Amino acid sequence: MKTPYLVNLFCVGAQKAGTTTLFDLVVQHPDICEPKYKEIQFFNDPDYLNKFDRYGKEIRSNIEALFHIDFTPSYLAHPLVAKRIKAYNPQAKIIIILRNPSERAYSHYKMIKRNGRESRNFETCVKGEIKKLEDGINIDNYKGYVARGLYSVQLERYYAQFDANQIRVYLFEDFVKDQQSIIDDLLSFIGAKPMTISPLKSNAEFNPRINWLWHVYSRVPYKIRQVAERKTILGYLNQMNRKASKKESPDTKTMQILNEYYQNDLIKVEALIHRDLSTYKKIKE
Repeated sequence: MKTPYLVNLFCVGAQKAGTTTLFDLVVQHPDICEPKYKEIQFFNDPDYLNKFDRYGKEIRSNIEALFHIDFTPSYLAHPLVAKRIKAYNPQAKIIIILRNPSERAYSHYKMIKRNGRESRNFETCVKGEIKKLEDGINIDNYKGYVARGLYSVQLERYYAQFDANQIRVYLFEDFVKDQQSIIDDLLSFIGAKPMTISPLKSNAEFNPRINWLWHVYSRVPYKIRQVAERKTILGYLNQMNRKASKKESPDTKTMQILNEYYQNDLIKVEALIHRDLSTYKKIKE
């Protein structure tokens, strides 16, 4: 159950919380080995135990690098990944970025809708999922727009497996305001030398110019797309098919439903990470 060089830094999520931008900044560091692609999606594979040779190739083992990384935002929500990472490398450092869960849910919804895999309106999705979550999160329902924002149970899994000094939790909103401060703290956390960055905004929201072309492209397996998007004609065509999207606001009623739903969970999150999340808990009238 080993790769030639253990991954010692994981960014496990949350999805739609700036992990792509953070990845693009972190891999600029000379002591950090850039993997074959950002989202390796390994420890959420049911058959991962039989695929460690592949994992070694995907993390691009480099004897000169001090840090090998895996930035897969779906790891945070998956009920089994924290325990799997602990078994793989008990000394690993864990990075988590949280975002206002209601806003995260809407961003998630827009992504799936843009990919042509969602035809319902946001309110219908939210109400239906909340009903399904009445019995709690499990291996069958953790991927939803609403479920991924129930951070307390997700964080508890990681704190149960790793010492608190192995986990660093950031807020998406802080990262947007001051990327350099987050990078400074992250590098100090893992014991890497400082690095000055130029702020980025990766994976910005967009609308496709030609919808059917984007729908076809979005059905290409994600790992293939991650490789293709780097300096290939496919990646170039994909970029040409994007146009900046106008900022859209979800309906107030649905956001209020979400904000009220997340209240108790956010109180638990505050206790876990020792941060004031008043802005997340605010219910807009």
